[in-house]
Amino acid sequence: MLRGSCWKPIAWALACCVAAALGTWYAAPRVWAQGPTVKIWDGVYSVAQAKRGEASYASHCVRCHGSDLLGGGRQGRELKGDAFWKTWQSNSLQSLFAKIQGSMPRDDPSTLPDAVYVDLIAFILDANAFPAGAAELKADRGLLDAIKIERQGTAGEVANFSLVEVVGCLTQRADTRWVLTNATTPAATDSEGPTERSATAVSQPGSGTFRLLGVARYEPEAHRGQMVRAKGLIDKTSDDARLDLTSLQTVAATCVN
Repeated sequence: MLRGSCWKPIAWALACCVAAALGTWYAAPRVWAQGPTVKIWDGVYSVAQAKRGEASYASHCVRCHGSDLLGGGRQGRELKGDAFWKTWQSNSLQSLFAKIQGSMPRDDPSTLPDAVYVDLIAFILDANAFPAGAAELKADRGLLDAIKIERQGTAGEVANFSLVEVVGCLTQRADTRWVLTNATTPAATDSEGPTERSATAVSQPGSGTFRLLGVARYEPEAHRGQMVRAKGLIDKTSDDARLDLTSLQTVAATCVN
């Protein structure tokens, strides 16, 4: 059996501009009576707020992220479309707020009012076809943390860079990289180490493929072709989804085909 545990954070960052903040939380003049059941598809920002965000974007962000929010070969990451979803799917608006606030504008981070940050978020949501509502989004930590960035019909997907577990077939590709094939859908876990109790082999294979990072310390050659349970930090920003391993253990001596 392969066993082991090691937390290995994934270094990641959005590059460049979009805005920062002064110290106090901003209370929008129109207040949402929002609780933890608020859904992003209910309309969590207003049209007027998105317009203000567009103006702020033109002032502080377009240089790096482009007028179309697609980067355009500049230093800034794409802020809409597939690249946006790969980075932010299942994360909260608070995570997006904190990222923007802490690192942008690139040449002078943390210098804009919180009100500007939520306006920029409204603009980004509008650019990604999230519907507007009657009330403005406000810079309230609890509210922003409760609102998840989710595609319609995909609630429950694990957040990018979260700790997950996956069961699949340990395989080495022709380019010598190790992957899990026929992998199950990633499930959130709060334990980075091996499962203590005997794991039950899944009766049906999944359809996912994950490139494994940090696999060498688990002696993969000795377990080629086995069904394994992998835990680690998931990275869905690349075309090939990756799992930065914190543990790997054998589930069955042969793979389910």
